[in-house]
Amino acid sequence: MGTGNPQFNPKPNLYEDKTLNEGESDEEIFEEYLESLQLKPEDLAKKILDVGSGSSQFGKWVNEHYKDSEVFSLDPRIESDKKNKTVKGIAEKMSFEDEAFDLVISTGAVPMMLYDELPEKGKERVHNGLFEMMRVTKSGGEIRLGRVIREVESDSQQWNLILDATLEELRQAYGVEIEEIHTPPDSYRYDEPHGEPKELFAKSYLIIIRKPLNPNKKSKSKM
Repeated sequence: MGTGNPQFNPKPNLYEDKTLNEGESDEEIFEEYLESLQLKPEDLAKKILDVGSGSSQFGKWVNEHYKDSEVFSLDPRIESDKKNKTVKGIAEKMSFEDEAFDLVISTGAVPMMLYDELPEKGKERVHNGLFEMMRVTKSGGEIRLGRVIREVESDSQQWNLILDATLEELRQAYGVEIEEIHTPPDSYRYDEPHGEPKELFAKSYLIIIRKPLNPNKKSKSKM
């Protein structure tokens, strides 16, 4: 089991809506991103796309405090604003040019794609979303997916299988290198909200997808 403070989060409420970061400042969100995505100072000098940015607090903080930074925020719940580098849109269909970004990041967007829909719809969204992220990532660049939840219950393995199948398609299409890093805290079931943890429910991971300098580009078709 992972370390850290266990959380009470039954399946329907496993992921919070990032537009509701009540009481969290831009700086606090920035620190959370650094931790969950394992970002280093040199990463902030890259051209970055934050997919599923919520209210774009990370991009706002970085652009205001790092003069060499250029962070674009993409989310269906925000308005497009060229000055603030915010774009209204979804991961599955982005308006950016091919290989526009050095680093594409997302905190919680992939599990939201999986759990918001029926399995077949979730599969389509994850496939199209990850292939779009890959399309806009420069050769030699990276995609970093934070807070990707992998459940341990046998009746929930379909979600893991959907994600694994899409990652394998990326390997075949682009020759990417994929690294998964366990990033506690994990999620536990409780008999009571403030009681002792009863059993491990899900583990949290950072998934890093590295695009080679000369990707295969065998297929980028949508489902």
